[in-house]
Amino acid sequence: MLDVSLKQLAYVEAAGRLGSIANASTALQISESSVSAAIDGLETRLGFDLFVRVPAKGISKTPVGEEALALISRFLKDARATRAELGSLGGLAQGLVQVACFATAAANFLPDLLIKYAKDYPGVEVNLAEGDIELAVEHLDQGRADVAFTYQDVIPDTQEFRPLVEAPPYALISRSNPLSEAPDVTLEELSKFGMIALTLRQTHDYYTGMFTKAGLQVRVVHATPSTEMIRPLVAAGLGFTILNALPPNYLPDDPRFRAVPLRNGPAPRIFGIAMMKGVRQTRATDAFLKTVEDFRDNGGFQALAILNPKN
Repeated sequence: MLDVSLKQLAYVEAAGRLGSIANASTALQISESSVSAAIDGLETRLGFDLFVRVPAKGISKTPVGEEALALISRFLKDARATRAELGSLGGLAQGLVQVACFATAAANFLPDLLIKYAKDYPGVEVNLAEGDIELAVEHLDQGRADVAFTYQDVIPDTQEFRPLVEAPPYALISRSNPLSEAPDVTLEELSKFGMIALTLRQTHDYYTGMFTKAGLQVRVVHATPSTEMIRPLVAAGLGFTILNALPPNYLPDDPRFRAVPLRNGPAPRIFGIAMMKGVRQTRATDAFLKTVEDFRDNGGFQALAILNPKN
């Protein structure tokens, strides 16, 4: 029988997930020696190494450690769910909901959504994990998230998807460019100017691929993984970009840039929320999904998307 505590497993899981004992110590607000002791104790009981220690570079998982950490992560998630369900008996939802979100869209709706959820379910804690499209899906697939906000076209067969809003692609154009005043714009018109490309995984090929599929060439003048950086670059007149999610608190009369609909552009991407198929959700997660649906029905996700032009 393997005699280990939930606390010990949590220390080991954090070290594996964060890539170092120091990072786990900081995240958990415990000493590095406590994390090291948990790892050493579990490895001794298992009879094999979970990690390879790399001086000055942290730790890396061994092949068998990779499998063990996946099992530990799922076990801890189940344990948290059981504890939350027990605490919810006869009352409101309690516990923890872990939410992964495609970062470029998160700021547009998540604060208002979380305010509503916290008001209705004050006993539930929400942990957020932001990243690119693939990372949101990976968090869900590897048991590090209960739900994930992302686009439908990246969802694997193992996951269920609930659509929330259609998000047509649009061009973000500096006010110094005459195209910013047009009611809409074509890819051909845009191809005459330099493009600032978003380099998140999948995203770069998706946006530049629009031009390739249309038989056009586009000149990428700058590339960045950050939408926070793209907006000032566009505002400075260094190029246009193409996105699906509107900037947070976007106003059509913004003096720096304007979001211009694409005429005859690609079909809208469907933004929504995903969860693992066949998984019985906790009461707290079910309540979160219900809040998301209510938020959608009241138009809460419309600020994410530009109006789809008549093609």
